Amino acid sequence: MTYIEFEELIVNKIKGKLPNEEVIVRSITKNNSVNLRGLVILNEDKRISPSIYLESFFESYKKGQDIDDLVEEILELYNEQDGQVVFDPESYKDINRIRDKVLYKLINFERNEELIENLPHRRFLDFAVVYYVIVDCDSQGTGSILIRNEHLDFWNVNEEDLYSFACANTYKEMPHEIVSMSDIINEILDENNGEYEDIVRDIIPEETDEDENVIKMYVMTNLKRINGAVTMLYEGALKEFANKIVKNLYILPSSVHELVVVPDVCGADKKALYNIVREANEECVSAEEWLSDNVYYYDRNKDEISIVDIDK
Repeated sequence: MTYIEFEELIVNKIKGKLPNEEVIVRSITKNNSVNLRGLVILNEDKRISPSIYLESFFESYKKGQDIDDLVEEILELYNEQDGQVVFDPESYKDINRIRDKVLYKLINFERNEELIENLPHRRFLDFAVVYYVIVDCDSQGTGSILIRNEHLDFWNVNEEDLYSFACANTYKEMPHEIVSMSDIINEILDENNGEYEDIVRDIIPEETDEDENVIKMYVMTNLKRINGAVTMLYEGALKEFANKIVKNLYILPSSVHELVVVPDVCGADKKALYNIVREANEECVSAEEWLSDNVYYYDRNKDEISIVDIDK
């Protein structure tokens, strides 16, 4: 069965179980021009309906899962999400009612040039800072509405205004944390029952306090661990950490959700760090969550971030 045939079968089966609902599938362009197929169940009494992406269900089907069991899983997911997100579209028309929910995030500029043309944004190195209104946020993801150029007209604001709102709101709503890499790795391996241990250990060596030759690594993200790479823009966040350890920092973009921070100590190999980023992106990061293959440097005296030229 092809994916299109699978999709049609799923839609027809759900229509059979929900005869009074409209069931459609939309093509949705995500970060880095990744296109996903989102199933939406529409009801005239509801103002907002979540999209349920079908690609993972198709993979489960190819591995032998029964189609009717998958339909039940989709309906269960729909019922779990139904009513959880409370959003009044009318409030979106008034900037004064949503200004406290305007946040920002980082995406790669080059990979998203077509999308960015329609968005208020600002360049930062090889990234774009873009803005969204947060609707709901939990460990499963973020319900959000991306802010587009046309919104600025009826809100009567500009990009500078959005940046001001987002700087305050994102720092408050998603405070940052910097934790040791070893703690994060152990957490990931526990969550996945050790599934990626060989890959992770090959890319990033295990740290021990006794091994002075292993350069310590840290993970910088936010407490939600969603769109956490933007924490590099938080005023004072990098500076406070760098001053605490009395070192400048290399920054490795692990994904849109987190950064790897490496103190600049004797022995830090720029090309090795670059290879870590490339290998991690190829092996462990989805196309949608990829942020950059570059390595960055934070100078604590200048309080500046720059792209590392690995050939120098």
